[in-house]
Amino acid sequence: MPNKLTDAEIKKALEICTSEHLGCEDGCPLDGMNCGDEIPKLALDLINRQEAEIAVSQRRIATLEKLAEHRKKAVFERVERNLELRKDLETANADNENLKAEVERLKEELKESLIENAELLKCKFSADDVAQNIIRAKAEAYKECLEKIEQRDVSESDFYIMVKKTEFDNLLNELVGDADA
Repeated sequence: MPNKLTDAEIKKALEICTSEHLGCEDGCPLDGMNCGDEIPKLALDLINRQEAEIAVSQRRIATLEKLAEHRKKAVFERVERNLELRKDLETANADNENLKAEVERLKEELKESLIENAELLKCKFSADDVAQNIIRAKAEAYKECLEKIEQRDVSESDFYIMVKKTEFDNLLNELVGDADA
Protein backbone atom coordinates (compact mmCIF):
# COMPACT_ATOMS: atom_id res chain seq x y z
CA MET A 1 0.00 0.00 0.00
CA PRO A 2 1.38 3.41 -0.85
CA ASN A 3 2.15 5.93 1.81
CA LYS A 4 -0.92 6.94 3.68
CA LEU A 5 -3.28 8.74 1.30
CA THR A 6 -5.56 11.58 2.29
CA ASP A 7 -9.31 11.22 2.12
CA ALA A 8 -9.36 13.51 -0.92
CA GLU A 9 -6.77 11.38 -2.72
CA ILE A 10 -8.72 8.21 -1.98
CA LYS A 11 -11.90 9.80 -3.35
CA LYS A 12 -10.07 10.92 -6.48
CA ALA A 13 -8.67 7.41 -7.03
CA LEU A 14 -12.17 5.93 -6.60
CA GLU A 15 -13.59 8.41 -9.11
CA ILE A 16 -10.91 7.52 -11.64
CA CYS A 17 -11.31 3.78 -11.10
CA THR A 18 -15.09 3.90 -11.41
CA SER A 19 -15.08 6.03 -14.55
CA GLU A 20 -16.01 4.48 -17.86
CA HIS A 21 -12.61 4.17 -19.31
CA LEU A 22 -10.73 1.13 -18.24
CA GLY A 23 -7.22 2.44 -17.78
CA CYS A 24 -5.59 4.52 -15.11
CA GLU A 25 -5.16 8.19 -15.84
CA ASP A 26 -2.24 10.34 -15.21
CA GLY A 27 -2.56 11.93 -11.82
CA CYS A 28 -4.11 8.93 -10.12
CA PRO A 29 -2.96 8.88 -6.51
CA LEU A 30 -2.37 5.16 -6.73
CA ASP A 31 0.17 5.84 -9.47
CA GLY A 32 -0.14 2.57 -11.37
CA MET A 33 -0.41 0.29 -8.40
CA ASN A 34 -2.72 -2.65 -8.54
CA CYS A 35 -5.97 -0.75 -8.19
CA GLY A 36 -8.07 -3.86 -7.89
CA ASP A 37 -6.39 -4.83 -4.64
CA GLU A 38 -5.81 -1.38 -3.12
CA ILE A 39 -9.04 0.49 -3.92
CA PRO A 40 -11.36 -1.75 -1.82
CA LYS A 41 -8.97 -1.56 1.14
CA LEU A 42 -8.66 2.22 0.85
CA ALA A 43 -12.42 2.61 0.42
CA LEU A 44 -13.10 0.44 3.46
CA ASP A 45 -10.53 2.38 5.48
CA LEU A 46 -12.12 5.68 4.41
CA ILE A 47 -15.62 4.40 5.27
CA ASN A 48 -14.48 3.11 8.68
CA ARG A 49 -12.75 6.41 9.53
CA GLN A 50 -15.74 8.45 8.44
CA GLU A 51 -18.10 6.22 10.40
CA ALA A 52 -15.85 6.67 13.46
CA GLU A 53 -15.89 10.44 12.91
CA ILE A 54 -19.67 10.34 12.54
CA ALA A 55 -19.99 8.32 15.76
CA VAL A 56 -17.73 10.81 17.60
CA SER A 57 -19.75 13.68 16.14
CA GLN A 58 -23.01 12.00 17.18
CA ARG A 59 -21.68 11.54 20.72
CA ARG A 60 -20.60 15.19 20.77
CA ILE A 61 -24.00 16.24 19.46
CA ALA A 62 -25.73 14.10 22.10
CA THR A 63 -23.49 15.58 24.80
CA LEU A 64 -24.12 19.10 23.50
CA GLU A 65 -27.87 18.41 23.37
CA LYS A 66 -27.78 17.18 26.98
CA LEU A 67 -25.73 20.21 27.97
CA ALA A 68 -28.12 22.51 26.09
CA GLU A 69 -31.11 20.84 27.79
CA HIS A 70 -29.43 21.17 31.17
CA ARG A 71 -28.65 24.84 30.52
CA LYS A 72 -32.17 25.41 29.22
CA LYS A 73 -33.56 23.85 32.40
CA ALA A 74 -31.21 25.91 34.57
CA VAL A 75 -32.18 29.10 32.75
CA PHE A 76 -35.87 28.23 33.07
CA GLU A 77 -35.42 27.58 36.81
CA ARG A 78 -33.58 30.91 37.19
CA VAL A 79 -36.33 32.71 35.31
CA GLU A 80 -38.96 31.06 37.54
CA ARG A 81 -36.96 31.95 40.65
CA ASN A 82 -36.52 35.53 39.44
CA LEU A 83 -40.27 35.77 38.84
CA GLU A 84 -40.90 34.44 42.36
CA LEU A 85 -38.38 36.90 43.76
CA ARG A 86 -40.01 39.72 41.80
CA LYS A 87 -43.41 38.73 43.22
CA ASP A 88 -41.89 38.53 46.71
CA LEU A 89 -40.30 41.94 46.18
CA GLU A 90 -43.58 43.42 44.98
CA THR A 91 -45.35 41.90 47.99
CA ALA A 92 -42.61 43.18 50.31
CA ASN A 93 -42.87 46.64 48.75
CA ALA A 94 -46.64 46.62 49.17
CA ASP A 95 -46.23 45.42 52.77
CA ASN A 96 -43.62 48.12 53.31
CA GLU A 97 -46.01 50.77 52.00
CA ASN A 98 -48.77 49.38 54.23
CA LEU A 99 -46.41 49.43 57.20
CA LYS A 100 -45.38 53.00 56.41
CA ALA A 101 -49.03 53.99 56.27
CA GLU A 102 -49.68 52.14 59.55
CA VAL A 103 -46.69 53.87 61.18
CA GLU A 104 -48.00 57.24 60.01
CA ARG A 105 -51.46 56.39 61.31
CA LEU A 106 -50.00 55.29 64.65
CA LYS A 107 -47.91 58.48 64.83
CA GLU A 108 -51.04 60.54 64.31
CA GLU A 109 -52.91 58.44 66.84
CA LEU A 110 -50.06 58.84 69.34
CA LYS A 111 -49.91 62.57 68.68
CA GLU A 112 -53.65 62.87 69.25
CA SER A 113 -53.36 60.74 72.38
CA LEU A 114 -50.51 62.90 73.69
CA ILE A 115 -52.51 66.04 73.03
CA GLU A 116 -55.54 64.50 74.71
CA ASN A 117 -53.43 63.38 77.69
CA ALA A 118 -51.89 66.84 77.95
CA GLU A 119 -55.38 68.33 77.98
CA LEU A 120 -56.43 65.80 80.63
CA LEU A 121 -53.37 66.68 82.69
CA LYS A 122 -54.29 70.33 82.43
CA CYS A 123 -57.80 69.45 83.50
CA LYS A 124 -56.45 67.24 86.29
CA PHE A 125 -54.31 70.05 87.62
CA SER A 126 -57.29 72.33 87.34
CA ALA A 127 -59.51 69.75 89.02
CA ASP A 128 -56.91 69.31 91.76
CA ASP A 129 -56.81 73.08 92.20
CA VAL A 130 -60.60 73.17 92.33
CA ALA A 131 -60.66 70.34 94.86
CA GLN A 132 -58.09 72.14 97.01
CA ASN A 133 -60.14 75.32 96.79
CA ILE A 134 -63.28 73.41 97.79
CA ILE A 135 -61.46 71.89 100.75
CA ARG A 136 -60.15 75.30 101.76
CA ALA A 137 -63.62 76.81 101.37
CA LYS A 138 -65.16 74.05 103.50
CA ALA A 139 -62.45 74.51 106.12
CA GLU A 140 -63.09 78.22 106.17
CA ALA A 141 -66.83 77.59 106.50
CA TYR A 142 -66.20 75.16 109.38
CA LYS A 143 -63.87 77.65 111.07
CA GLU A 144 -66.47 80.38 110.78
CA CYS A 145 -69.13 78.06 112.12
CA LEU A 146 -66.92 77.10 115.08
CA GLU A 147 -66.03 80.70 115.76
CA LYS A 148 -69.72 81.58 115.87
CA ILE A 149 -70.39 78.70 118.22
CA GLU A 150 -67.49 79.78 120.44
CA GLN A 151 -68.72 83.39 120.50
CA ARG A 152 -72.07 82.32 121.84
CA ASP A 153 -72.48 82.09 125.55
CA VAL A 154 -72.97 78.37 125.91
CA SER A 155 -75.02 77.23 128.86
CA GLU A 156 -75.52 73.73 130.14
CA SER A 157 -78.62 73.48 128.09
CA ASP A 158 -76.51 74.02 125.05
CA PHE A 159 -74.51 70.84 125.65
CA TYR A 160 -75.73 69.51 122.32
CA ILE A 161 -74.02 72.41 120.60
CA MET A 162 -70.76 71.59 122.39
CA VAL A 163 -70.84 68.04 121.12
CA LYS A 164 -71.30 69.37 117.63
CA LYS A 165 -68.39 71.77 118.17
CA THR A 166 -66.16 68.83 119.10
CA GLU A 167 -67.27 67.02 115.96
CA PHE A 168 -66.51 70.14 113.92
CA ASP A 169 -63.06 70.40 115.52
CA ASN A 170 -62.31 66.78 114.64
CA LEU A 171 -63.59 67.26 111.10
CA LEU A 172 -61.62 70.45 110.73
CA ASN A 173 -58.43 68.69 111.88
CA GLU A 174 -59.03 65.92 109.37
CA LEU A 175 -59.57 68.37 106.53
CA VAL A 176 -56.92 71.00 107.14
CA GLY A 177 -54.70 69.62 109.86
CA ASP A 178 -53.82 71.01 113.30
CA ALA A 179 -51.64 73.85 112.03
CA ASP A 180 -54.44 75.56 110.10
CA ALA A 181 -57.14 75.13 112.81
